Amino acid sequence: MSADRLSEDAAQLETLFPRIMRVLFHHTEQDPLGHLSMAQLRIMRLLYTDPHMTSEISAGLGMTPSAVSQTVSRLEKTGLVERLTDSSDRRIRRLVLSSEGRRLMKERQKLRVERAKGVLAAIPAAHRARLIATLEELLSAAGPFLEEHESLALVAELEQSMPTVPPYVGEENPIQ
Repeated sequence: MSADRLSEDAAQLETLFPRIMRVLFHHTEQDPLGHLSMAQLRIMRLLYTDPHMTSEISAGLGMTPSAVSQTVSRLEKTGLVERLTDSSDRRIRRLVLSSEGRRLMKERQKLRVERAKGVLAAIPAAHRARLIATLEELLSAAGPFLEEHESLALVAELEQSMPTVPPYVGEENPIQ
């Protein structure tokens, strides 16, 4: 594959993914967590998988510890997050989703899956299988970048709030 074609493909991918994520995962009135800020949603997604300390969230999401603490305090006041004392060291506080926070995240995830099903229903089954396989291949090719950067799910959360941007046009290889 030529460098020109590779650049064009990369630019097209950079344009397509935010658009796809906006279509599939935009906030709707039905979203039980649609009222939360992006920072709050990012923390909720992180806590949906495992408990974390504030410092881990700060490092993982690139937020200052004070921003994480303020955001978590707001989530705690609304009953979505709890601070638990570590059983081995009482000085350590782990952040976890409350049962209500977990319930709302599951509801939100279910709505997002339903929206994706609606879009995928318009694609023949064989094409869907090829699409999923291709996306898994893309994710596998990203390999080492996965651990160093935010997950695609978190990026999707961020992208949905961004305005649509025109395609990238490199100085050497303008896209027509």
